[in-house]
Amino acid sequence: MSPNKISPDDVQCECAGEADPIEYDAIKHMTDRAVLLVIYGDDEWIPKSCIAEINKDEVWIATWLIKEKGWN
Repeated sequence: MSPNKISPDDVQCECAGEADPIEYDAIKHMTDRAVLLVIYGDDEWIPKSCIAEINKDEVWIATWLIKEKGWN
C-alpha cells in the first residue's frame, strides 16, 4: 500500500503577511500546524502560519523566515 500523496490543495495557508516564493521539490508530510517540504534538497518543517500560498512548483513563505533560513 502506498502512502497518501499530499497535494498543494490539501495545505491550508495561514500567512497573511509579506511572503516571497521559494521552489520546493515535494510535500512529504503535514500536521495540523506545519508542512514538511523538501527545499533545496533538505527536509524543512514550515509552520502553516508562515505559508501564504503553495502550488505545484512554489511555496510562498513569510519573508522573515526566508531571510532567517538564508534562502534569499
